Amino acid sequence: MDQELVETILHTVDVNADDVVYDLGSGDGRIPITAALLFHAKAVGIEIDRSRYYYSLYKRFILRLGNKVTFLHKNIFDVDLSEATVVVMYLLQETNEAIADKLLRELKPGTVIISGAFNFPEWEPSFVDHDHQTPFGPIYYYQIEEPNQSSQVPNVTTPKPSENQQLQEQPIQPQNPPTL
Repeated sequence: MDQELVETILHTVDVNADDVVYDLGSGDGRIPITAALLFHAKAVGIEIDRSRYYYSLYKRFILRLGNKVTFLHKNIFDVDLSEATVVVMYLLQETNEAIADKLLRELKPGTVIISGAFNFPEWEPSFVDHDHQTPFGPIYYYQIEEPNQSSQVPNVTTPKPSENQQLQEQPIQPQNPPTL
């Protein structure tokens, strides 16, 4: 994702100093670094590629963000994600499908999941941003909800309301990104 899109998605979900942003497949580290620099959030980037991981560490050092940003050289399937309040991912469709159960098991209700280009076929997104897209497709926003009474697994979204029902909560809506 380019820098402008990173800022837009973090602003859309109103990331702030109370958030812990996890970036699954963090590449050059721009999402965790932006979350810390512009939004004052704590951030964790998980990257399996050694050169990208070390480049991210270098950027963190240069920007003096060691107290706000952590980079892990690990496989995303081997990391506990339970601390996250926001999870950002720009992975392949197959990877999204493979990690869906892990996200449902480990993330707390209220956690927002942002996926670039690729969705979770079994989940209903809270919002799909077609105005701010990756080269491969839109940005999908999801939110983990409280478990229902018949299941211990959190719902990803509430059922779609009928015409006579109204939603209690408003879905995530895009906002203008911050200016530097």
